[in-house]
Amino acid sequence: MSKEEYKRQHYIPVCYLKNFSENGKFVYVYNKNTSAKPYPCSVENIFNKEYFYKIPIELIPYDFIKGFDPLWIERTFFRDNIESQYADFLKELVFLVDDIINSGEDINQYKIPIDYKIKLATYTIIQYFRTPEARNAVLDFINRIETTLRPIDRFLKDENGESMFQFLSESKKNHHPVMAHFAVLFLNPKLIGDIAEAMSKNIWQLYVTKDNFYYTSDQPIMIENFSETSDNKFSNLNLYGNVLTFPLSRKIVAKMYDREFFSKYEQSDRGCIYANNDFVTAHNVKMYLWAKEYVVSYSDEFSIVKHCIETLGKEYSVKHEIIL
Repeated sequence: MSKEEYKRQHYIPVCYLKNFSENGKFVYVYNKNTSAKPYPCSVENIFNKEYFYKIPIELIPYDFIKGFDPLWIERTFFRDNIESQYADFLKELVFLVDDIINSGEDINQYKIPIDYKIKLATYTIIQYFRTPEARNAVLDFINRIETTLRPIDRFLKDENGESMFQFLSESKKNHHPVMAHFAVLFLNPKLIGDIAEAMSKNIWQLYVTKDNFYYTSDQPIMIENFSETSDNKFSNLNLYGNVLTFPLSRKIVAKMYDREFFSKYEQSDRGCIYANNDFVTAHNVKMYLWAKEYVVSYSDEFSIVKHCIETLGKEYSVKHEIIL
């Protein structure tokens, strides 16, 4: 890959987007900001930002500058470490589902391997944490800590009598968004592992369509909360009453149900279910509403989006945010 290509650093990886493409190269995109006609787009040219993960050279200690790769997060951590394994897992899962469909077997009798749950949970949380919205949440988290500690600054002294709050302020001043994002969410693998372990204990199901297709978007992980005690119907990750939806390909959607609230689904954990047209339509409507700007499809057929706009009288997006 050329230096120019490395400028475009993906927060939703190409290996994921290829599963919504007929040829592995292009997808169809609807832009909610322009309401223009859907257009074909290379999977390389969407869901990326210029040098989104580049480590500023001025933040690298002098003794480490020689031989250090400022694109280490993009090239080594994500591409070589995360995305290579993620791509293999997606290929394996898509092949498995296609094999069952082509065999004529009753997919409703099939259970995905138990280790797939921890893999699904791991790649879900990594994707959830990779987005620009997650970066903004980290920076907001740092600001909230600073705001909370400011009134009690005089009580926060270390063993040398220096203000801990002053250290935090200096750290924040020198903390580049790239470094803050990576350090808080990815530097400690135990954080991802612990969250994924907790999520994997919930009920996971795959909803498969043979003749239809699912949308994805710039916000591919959708979270709804069905608990009457919650005042937020679209909440964060592993909360009581949550249902998490993550389209994995044009044919496969993974859903995670909170095990305590949705105990009635216990027997169908790891199950595969054929999705009828109503299910696929409902998913695509929600994915359009959940998208911040871009909706992605295998086909240029976006009649569901058109119907939503006509019904609502305008473009619409569900307000949601990541809160750390």
